[in-house]
Amino acid sequence: MTRVPDFLIIGAMKSGTTTLYDDLARHPGLFLPDDKEPDILHHAAGDASRARSLYQNHFRGAADTQLCGERPLFDSLSAAMSVSDEDRLQLGMRGRAWMENEFAWPKLAEMMIDVYRWVSGDGIRPDHVHLS
Repeated sequence: MTRVPDFLIIGAMKSGTTTLYDDLARHPGLFLPDDKEPDILHHAAGDASRARSLYQNHFRGAADTQLCGERPLFDSLSAAMSVSDEDRLQLGMRGRAWMENEFAWPKLAEMMIDVYRWVSGDGIRPDHVHLS
């Protein structure tokens, strides 16, 4: 069976994506390749068919029952390069605004304060805390 990711881990540098990746990789129902950032584009040397094959081989160790995940590179770059410069600029501007609103330090600090208040008994469970 040809596998591609069921989910992606995306984040800014130093935002904890490696820790999240390592934690998720320990879950038996998930498969995350050992090579978190394969150099597929370099090895494919512009050959899209070879690049796709190398990318799919990246997930060959996954069991049929596991969801596959990764920190993306190839598909993201391919998608970004297939749109116009104007569309790419708009995509970048929307992405930057989203990151600044949801993942910048002030927002993260606010979320952590909410968690602290909840854990200390001085607040309700924040919406961003999911328990299973």
